[in-house]
Amino acid sequence: MAIMTVTCLNQTVEAMTIPFTVSVAVQGEASPDLTQAFTDACRKIYTELKRIEADFSAFLPDSLVSRFAEGDESILLANAEFQEVYAAALLAKEETAGAFDPYFAGKFDPTGLVKGWAVKKIFASCLMPLAAFPEVTGLCINGGGDLQALTRGDFRWKTGIENPAQPRLLLAIYDLASQALASSGYTYRGQHVTLTGPADLSQVTVLAPDLTFADIWATAGLAMGETAFKEQIAQRRLSGLYARKDGQLALFTEGDLQYVQKA
Repeated sequence: MAIMTVTCLNQTVEAMTIPFTVSVAVQGEASPDLTQAFTDACRKIYTELKRIEADFSAFLPDSLVSRFAEGDESILLANAEFQEVYAAALLAKEETAGAFDPYFAGKFDPTGLVKGWAVKKIFASCLMPLAAFPEVTGLCINGGGDLQALTRGDFRWKTGIENPAQPRLLLAIYDLASQALASSGYTYRGQHVTLTGPADLSQVTVLAPDLTFADIWATAGLAMGETAFKEQIAQRRLSGLYARKDGQLALFTEGDLQYVQKA
């Protein structure tokens, strides 16, 4: 019996100053209908990302975020998506004891949450309908390290985690099923996290069923430092990895942590 190979449809779109890669894994060859549906989905994803960027960018003066930061509180009542992001950001701050802080210089800035929230949202609304095609074995959106995936059967998405000290090398490779993954570090964005503990971690990656959860704890882990984050890893049974600034690498699976070779 012939063994069917898996092929991938891929397209990258630019928004929020980062690339978003949309991928569909297919058993055998994609049908013309699936190919067209993929093209249509990518077009919708780009449109949605640009709309979300226009609403939630802290760098655009007419965005909802900028207007709210300048005192226009009517947005909280008028826009359901803003309500959702605002509530999620405040809850994240509370659950992380302030390590995830949606305020910057005294103004609301949900940048650390919006990218993952956007990936999760467009994955559900724009990409998930392609799961109706029987030849599809996997769906994935990766937005600058925030990744939402779905798989069927034995198929897995191989996902590499960059070494913050040598970005051309990998710290680890995960075989992702229907999971989410988020990473937070300084390699590309510099010192973008407000620290609440020692600056001893250079990168944190968290795996979880929910991308917003993974995104929040990757950022919070970086902000709170190793000692406090280790307590949260055990308490919340987190999975992922972190790299210390001295090169030490730690892997954790459902709360159990072990150190491995230096990164």
